Amino acid sequence: MPESEVTITVTPANATVKVDGQTFTQSPVKLPLNDLTYTVEASAAGYHSESVKFDAEQQKAVTIDLKQITAEEIAAQKAAEARKARDAAAAQAVAQAKAARAAKELDDGTMLVKCENLVRSRLKSPSTAKFPGTMEAAAAITTYENGNKDWSGWVDSQNSFGAMLRTEFLCEYDLESQQLEVTLRQ
Repeated sequence: MPESEVTITVTPANATVKVDGQTFTQSPVKLPLNDLTYTVEASAAGYHSESVKFDAEQQKAVTIDLKQITAEEIAAQKAAEARKARDAAAAQAVAQAKAARAAKELDDGTMLVKCENLVRSRLKSPSTAKFPGTMEAAAAITTYENGNKDWSGWVDSQNSFGAMLRTEFLCEYDLESQQLEVTLRQ
């Protein structure tokens, strides 16, 4: 195919023009072309980019008039970016709150051990304390939506006369204060 020449004119004149991997920064651009079909990409700051295909055999001139980005479009883009930034900040705050809550939460196994130790500290003969099995105890733990927990349980232990007594207790965990409190019931 014989070589042909095409003139590419872009408004604004300082637009960047790309044709077949070559970049030009001033318009008009005159190019010798060997292939039949080309794509011209034009862009400029403050304007919408545009891409145009042309047939070099039939077109000897290509004109692209880039449309300026309007103030409304800029405002809408800034609003969308601000909304995206707010959403990202909100998502990060939620993730941080979840992480902070998770750091405060007490797993059931740790709660059982801590509660048993608190109950033992209140008994006359802590070494004789017999709590229910772990599975039974864990099943008696209630976890609330706010992260607080409680465990209503019992312990058998000797009193000061050596008799075995069953003592019921309530162990409560407060997520915010991260405190355990035990109430013994005779």
